Amino acid sequence: MLSRSSLIFFATLFAYVAAKPVGRSTMSVHESRTNVPSGFVQTGAASPDTQLKLRLALVQKDTAGLIDSLYAVSTPGSASYGQHLSKEQVESFVAPAPQTAQAVNAWLQGAGVNATTISPAGDWLSIDVPVSLANELFNTEFTLFTHTETGKETIRTLSYSIPSELVGHLDFVHPTVM
Repeated sequence: MLSRSSLIFFATLFAYVAAKPVGRSTMSVHESRTNVPSGFVQTGAASPDTQLKLRLALVQKDTAGLIDSLYAVSTPGSASYGQHLSKEQVESFVAPAPQTAQAVNAWLQGAGVNATTISPAGDWLSIDVPVSLANELFNTEFTLFTHTETGKETIRTLSYSIPSELVGHLDFVHPTVM
């Protein structure tokens, strides 16, 4: 027969395991580079407590439509020639599809991260996270790089991944590989 403390331990363990997803999302490498950028040296792992301000570019729903409209208003002989697009019209082209914003925000909220929309069209989000969480979110290792001439340090990574279900929704994360 199990003791009371053993029962509490197993009940707590069961609750913990049951609360965790059974399988982690499949991650897909989203951006990578093979070499350290010219003029920099990799000097070690970034401190896990360092706060990163990352910006996430969501996939815009109709960039082809924007390009077509810009050509139409710029091409003599076009029915739209000279009829400049309003701010609202441009924003409607570059805004993410509702399912894009929903998918990215749901992923961030599931990780306990609050995103702030930083563009009028809603195609850019900003998050502030410690390096340790950024490493987990993007299945990467943020590293300290030092510029050889100035000695200025910066935190970047050579590769990062996103959940496979966000491919086609998340355009890129900055600053990461650049």
